Amino acid sequence: MIFSVKNTTVRAICELFCPHYCLLCGKLGGILCECCKFYNSSGNANRCLRCGAVIENACLACDLPYEHSWVVGRRSENLGKLVDGLKYQSIRALAWPIAEMMDAVLPYLPENTAVVPVPTIARHVRERGLDHTWLIAKKLAKLRKWKCTKLVRRVTNTVQVGASAKCRREQAKSAYMLVGEVDERWNYLVLDDVCTTGASLEAVCMALKKGGAKNVSVIVLAKSGD
Repeated sequence: MIFSVKNTTVRAICELFCPHYCLLCGKLGGILCECCKFYNSSGNANRCLRCGAVIENACLACDLPYEHSWVVGRRSENLGKLVDGLKYQSIRALAWPIAEMMDAVLPYLPENTAVVPVPTIARHVRERGLDHTWLIAKKLAKLRKWKCTKLVRRVTNTVQVGASAKCRREQAKSAYMLVGEVDERWNYLVLDDVCTTGASLEAVCMALKKGGAKNVSVIVLAKSGD
């Protein structure tokens, strides 16, 4: 019988006495071995997240509410397994290697950088027993010694998965709200696990911009689509 353990204490005990096998290659020792961790990083920082055009810094064709974007890789079978493992199977141990993969593709950013995760629908957090983007954001912030903050909140329960690009953009416009005070002296790095159309990322960045943020960038684990 297969079941999902979501209690934090029980999970910690299980991981102590029953060490992980690599989710991708099966090697004993960690949920993701060092080889698989960086083999699957292709780096798509030079492509626009909306139109896919090759860019240097920012896309000149798209009016985006952020200055820079970095992506670990395409949503291949392997990166898809990482996303699904953390998000749908509640494998908390995956948050750390995912954060390390993001850290590896990010350039130097100032110390006054705050990581802002794209908020997860509250119902999904209750169902899964975790907020996956918040877990990754905290790990990345710890690696870089940055601040991590839930500066933007999800105010609707509309689901983006399976929706058309047009529907996603319409839903995203009213899905997020700024709930804290933006400091224009800080750099804000918006974090998400998967980017399909970029609608959610853009909506969160727009909320920060409207709140007074001057420098906003995004980091994503996987890019879906062509």
